[in-house]
Amino acid sequence: MGVRVSNRTNVCLYCSTTGLAFGPVFASSFDAEDFLSWWNTHDDATDLRELTPAELAIAYGRWQTRQVVEA
Repeated sequence: MGVRVSNRTNVCLYCSTTGLAFGPVFASSFDAEDFLSWWNTHDDATDLRELTPAELAIAYGRWQTRQVVEA
């Protein structure tokens, strides 16, 4: 547990305006980009920065479920 520094094997989303990271940690930049592409296909594709941590966790879980179903 604790604070970790992102590296090439741990990728996170961040706000390009504030420089603050948020949301889940992805295994690769490919996964993070795929999550963003998946999210942006939704009709209600709200800016991810506006979601609560719980809402973001639910979205991440749905994306992970889609990954398993498509595999």
